[in-house]
Formats: sequence, C-alpha cells, structure tokens
Amino acid sequence: MKTAKEAYLDFIKRLTHLISKNPQLINTTLSNIFTIRLIGNKTHGDLAEIAISEFINQYYG
Repeated sequence: MKTAKEAYLDFIKRLTHLISKNPQLINTTLSNIFTIRLIGNKTHGDLAEIAISEFINQYYG
C-alpha cells in the first residue's frame, strides 16, 4: 500500500503526463472553474477543491 506522499507523487506524475498529452483539458477545466467564480462567491480554497475534484471526475473517471 502506498503512503500518502507516494500516492500524491504518483498523482502529480500522472496529471503532468495527461496535461502534456492533452493541454486543452486543463484549459477547459480552469475555464469552467473561473466561470463558477464569476457567478458565485467562492473562495480560493473552494476553487481549489472544485478544480481537483472536477479534473479527477472528468479525466481520470
């Protein structure tokens, strides 16, 4: 079983690889998040949480 640090480093490695192969995915995800910021009163922490969960749900499924 991986430690939390190992799991995090693995996630970052896989995320970096995915973004390098499909840069439009991160652009789309960030665009959606910033639109949420314009519509509602979200903090930076809220946006970070949304960003991570949206990216994982959409592209890691």
